[in-house]
Amino acid sequence: MSTPVRVSNSPYAIAVEEGKKYFWCACGLSTNQPFCDGSHTGTGIAPVKYEAQDSKTVYFCGCKVSQKQPLCDGSHNLPIQAVDVMATEATDDTQPKKSCSIDRLVTQLKLVASAKAGIKTQQRRDGVYGWVGEDFELDGVMFVVTGLTRQRLGDMTDADARAEGFPDLAVYKDIILRMHTGMTWEVDHLVWLHSFAIKA
Repeated sequence: MSTPVRVSNSPYAIAVEEGKKYFWCACGLSTNQPFCDGSHTGTGIAPVKYEAQDSKTVYFCGCKVSQKQPLCDGSHNLPIQAVDVMATEATDDTQPKKSCSIDRLVTQLKLVASAKAGIKTQQRRDGVYGWVGEDFELDGVMFVVTGLTRQRLGDMTDADARAEGFPDLAVYKDIILRMHTGMTWEVDHLVWLHSFAIKA
């Protein structure tokens, strides 16, 4: 894995303590963003140490392409196609480990129909179901995964909800919470955003 996974389109505001050392996740695979949890093992990407000189709020990079790592330099405002997993071919070395098979990515009949109509082009899951460049079939129609990134639930927009096949974010959120008993909408919770398209 030579390319880090883009986790967030905005930096993480963290209150640091003077003299304390922090290890920033550089690979994008940590579940404890923006800090390392050891998930980089075997990727060839190492965390970056930050030692706080003062007690203050620091903005840690979330897109993983800052030129001032581990701090944000505004690079998250740049086009993403050259800096995250979307730009790579699917191989064992460049993609995160799958947690489920791709045939489970989109299963609800209404969402399958929405995808076939070209309305639904995204699917968020807690784990990785498909790799970039991987093909899958929905009711006789072939699709290909075009992007795989991490995203905070709090960063979702109405446009994202529509790309999921729902009218707006409020409806999407309501349905997701009703589908998953006991779930709460945690704005900092990270999900895997799978983007896909009908294969030409």
